Amino acid sequence: MATAALILFATVIGCAATVRAFGNPAKHYLEEIRIDGYTVVDQVSDSSEVGAWADALFIGPPVTDVRGIVTAPGLELGPAPEVARSDESIDGPDGATWEAYGKAANGCRVSIHQGIDDAYDASRLSPSEITSVHNGAAAILRVHVTCGDG
Repeated sequence: MATAALILFATVIGCAATVRAFGNPAKHYLEEIRIDGYTVVDQVSDSSEVGAWADALFIGPPVTDVRGIVTAPGLELGPAPEVARSDESIDGPDGATWEAYGKAANGCRVSIHQGIDDAYDASRLSPSEITSVHNGAAAILRVHVTCGDG
């Protein structure tokens, strides 16, 4: 019984050390994504029972082809799946659209939306950033990375 308790304790300590050492793979990958002419204005990350995730809002000049300005190690970025693009529930109330989807070499997946998806996204921006987006002087790209089964 004491041996089993020690093994359990060692396992818990080992798992905690692994998480500290490797952290959130989605967050790490998101930090490697570069978008020409854009800067990160907000970033969040967490994990759920299905895997790690990370999300960032980038602001920069309006563009027509998002895929042409996004780079990251091992990223194969293509268009958003047509089935989802035609589903209005995927697009946000301010005209946000799912622009690109891809896979990274580490097995994570990347989705890119252009526009402000919802009130939560808007709360992550300053009033001047929202004004710039609404008057067409700037664009918001939301980059979402998921790893695992999620």
